Amino acid sequence: MVESEAPSSNLTLAYVLLAHESAEQVNELVKVLLNGDPTAHVVVHYDLNSSPVQYAALEQAFADYDRAWLVKDRVRCGWGRFGLVDGVVRALRTLRDQRVECDYVYLLSGSCMPT
Repeated sequence: MVESEAPSSNLTLAYVLLAHESAEQVNELVKVLLNGDPTAHVVVHYDLNSSPVQYAALEQAFADYDRAWLVKDRVRCGWGRFGLVDGVVRALRTLRDQRVECDYVYLLSGSCMPT
């Protein structure tokens, strides 16, 4: 019997995060994702219904990241509304525009904190 090679663990991941939580909570999740995988990328679509003050805080925090971006042309999201789909599409366009090459893209919400 021939031993097969172990699958490669050199996958590159990107995360699309749909969020409306506080800037502090969203930024903490982004830090966890980036620190957990030094090759990962993160794009956050921050709901247009959310506080402009919170979005400004995220813009300030994201100025320090080279592998994470905020979607600039945000939309209003509501449960069961097309804005949820549109937010994802806009985030995927951001990955494309940033020329992020990845094997998989994971969709998360702002409350999906890994434990």
